[in-house]
Amino acid sequence: MAAALNAHAEISNAPAEARAADDYALPWRLLRLLNLFRMVVGGLVARHNPDFFAALALGIVSGAIAAVVIGGLLLAARAWWAIAFDATAVAASGASVSAYRFMLHGIVALAVILCVKLSGIVLTTGLMVLPAACAWFWGRSLGALWAISLGVSLTGTLVGLLASYAYNWPSGATVVLALCILFALSAGGAWLRQSARQRA
Repeated sequence: MAAALNAHAEISNAPAEARAADDYALPWRLLRLLNLFRMVVGGLVARHNPDFFAALALGIVSGAIAAVVIGGLLLAARAWWAIAFDATAVAASGASVSAYRFMLHGIVALAVILCVKLSGIVLTTGLMVLPAACAWFWGRSLGALWAISLGVSLTGTLVGLLASYAYNWPSGATVVLALCILFALSAGGAWLRQSARQRA
């Protein structure tokens, strides 16, 4: 009877032991970091006590993705700029328009993966579009558009994070709110400048 009870106890404890062993597996630790709620609304400064090795692996992967995105921008930016204005002329010059477009789609997808950590899936579009939209009112060259877009991104992110810390608001939503305010100011300033030119 004692042997039977011991065997039954071992069988009942086996799933718990298996789950405990799985908790220390790296894929499981990575999955625990990907909280569904944070993926939807974001949480850059949220505290969730991640496992050190899983967080390190996630940071390495994020850094590699960022390097690919920046490298792609540096290599193909002028080609994308030309395709946006006249894809037929680019194709006539011998360049593969479809390959550049495929590369652009891949770069955008990787950038979305990086943005999900900050602002979540719902707000990622605004985080990617608003800085470029602000820059479009003022930039007249590719370099100027990049510089203004970068400045708007850094300003909106810094202001949003400070406001999020001060008022205990969600970090991702606050960053996008700050970018929306900057977009409204940019649109208003561009409209005032155009009105002044028309009056002159």
